[in-house]
Amino acid sequence: MLNGAGLASSMNTTTIRWRGDGSIPTDGPFIEATEQLTAYHVIECATPERARAIAERVVDFHVVAVEVRPIHDVFGMGDT
Repeated sequence: MLNGAGLASSMNTTTIRWRGDGSIPTDGPFIEATEQLTAYHVIECATPERARAIAERVVDFHVVAVEVRPIHDVFGMGDT
């Protein structure tokens, strides 16, 4: 595991959107949804299949879904 954290409630979220002449803050999450991101984990895996296998071990009655995706960049995660 390289990084990760629990996240506060989505009702404490501010979304900053870019408009042609600058940024505009709005209250609330990026999109309206019944499911919200509650935590994230960054893991280093040799293959996408290995990442999915690890994610399958996280899902239970409390964590009902896990999204697996590659990292866009590693800003703020040390020398990885």
